[in-house]
Amino acid sequence: MNFLDEKDHRFAVFQRVLDARMKELLSKGLGTKVRQADPILQEDEEKFWSQKVFAERCLADFYLAYIDALGHRGPFYRRPLASGIKYSEQVLGINKIKGLMKEITRNAGLVGNFTNHSGKRTCATQLYQAGVDEQDIMSRTGHRSESAVRKYKRTNSVLQESVSKVLDPPKKTKCEIALTPEIDLDVSPLLGKHPDIDEKSDSSKSVFNNCVFNFTV
Repeated sequence: MNFLDEKDHRFAVFQRVLDARMKELLSKGLGTKVRQADPILQEDEEKFWSQKVFAERCLADFYLAYIDALGHRGPFYRRPLASGIKYSEQVLGINKIKGLMKEITRNAGLVGNFTNHSGKRTCATQLYQAGVDEQDIMSRTGHRSESAVRKYKRTNSVLQESVSKVLDPPKKTKCEIALTPEIDLDVSPLLGKHPDIDEKSDSSKSVFNNCVFNFTV
């Protein structure tokens, strides 16, 4: 019995009431926020190797070793055996498959909302950061619109540092620093020879008003 089966007219009234209630809640903003899966950034990926989650960096070697262990036949996702790289004929359950990415990232010490969808987000994010055109990213991810694939944009620490440097206040240049040097001029010889200045006057006081001095350097 399926209450949501539109072909089953016994629950037509129930379905209309449920649809109306869902629309009412959506209009109030409830249920519109979806927690997106986090991508695995390049700095996070290094933790897989440092924590020895994976022994080798070449994923192609992992794949070939896994296919060989499966005997090149049967279902792809199979339960691992306790000894060596061996797998049983029994397939993995859907819940176990859904939790694979979460288990791997937890073993590496990563913190975040990592799901199997993180693989797709990681692919799109790394392509964005490498400057790949949106159309080429869409051909890889399978998105049909540019607005959908833009949701996968994610800045990394390098980009954030570049943005911070652009927004920093400008630093003083060498020319600006040396623009106003301090110059000490000894004008006592000039004061002593001027006929209009009393010899007993204090030469330390200012005696020039509205004068223009020309210096030849």
